[in-house]
Amino acid sequence: MKSYHYSRTTVELDKTAIAELFQVLGASDIPDVSKFMKINYPEERTFYQLVAQVLTMNGISTIIAPDKWEPANLFYQLKRVLKDNVIELSEEAENEEYEAYDISFKVNDASESTTVDMADPSQLFNVINKHLKSWEFVRLVSHLKERRSVEWLLVPIPFDADKFKLLTGCIEMRMDWEPSLAPRRTGGRAPTVSQVEPLTKKVFFLPSTSCSVDGQVRYLSYTDTMGNPMHWAGRVLPGQTCTQGIATELRKVISYKGKFEFYNFKFLDYAPDQEGNQIERYAFSLKLLEPVTATKTSTGLIVHLTESPT
Repeated sequence: MKSYHYSRTTVELDKTAIAELFQVLGASDIPDVSKFMKINYPEERTFYQLVAQVLTMNGISTIIAPDKWEPANLFYQLKRVLKDNVIELSEEAENEEYEAYDISFKVNDASESTTVDMADPSQLFNVINKHLKSWEFVRLVSHLKERRSVEWLLVPIPFDADKFKLLTGCIEMRMDWEPSLAPRRTGGRAPTVSQVEPLTKKVFFLPSTSCSVDGQVRYLSYTDTMGNPMHWAGRVLPGQTCTQGIATELRKVISYKGKFEFYNFKFLDYAPDQEGNQIERYAFSLKLLEPVTATKTSTGLIVHLTESPT
């Protein structure tokens, strides 16, 4: 297979460049990008932000696997992106020897079984590529500096890689990636919850929150009315998705009703609730995509914007 290797540059996208990019990617259902253009400053209108805010949200061309990915979520994304193909997850189980999943699935008329690294499921895409006729997945390396995830891009065959590079300033791309299976840890795996499906239990979260002010990234910290440092911690209730729980807490705690994205999602520790039950608590990075207007919140917190996390 052919491999693509690109150095990283930053290219600002305008509407014309985005339209040309959709053509290069062979996208047929073109989404409205007016909100993307409106909420981002020009220097933030990059391919990598387009991936996070438009492509993945609309099931176009891109698939993201976070640091602790789950087979069900990955196949949900695959079904959205592979609109002209049939793909179904049949079985999944944790491998007894390695930090990996044993996965069985169907793609078009074929059945496959493979062992896939829990940290990086690239091997799965190598297998899927064998059964695609006019398309193939390429691996994008290090899509955002602060995001520990791996991304894949579905591209048509043939793929105009040079024009794609010109339009996006894309970082390294590869057609395949060799699996690297790590032995299972004897201490067991940390708890985890789905980032996309409704939860069956209550969890707490402790976010590191950032926003953009005049084109500069600022982090939110909090004090009480006496100037004492405070922390904002939230919860996701059973039946809510993480996105719904975070949105509810943002409205309640800092009166924020705008769009956001979260990443670097990982188990942190356990914390007691009001009944004394030990509840799983997760940390993640939270980026607010619209201006923050509240100074003193309805919960008594005072919001401060700083250059680096506290």
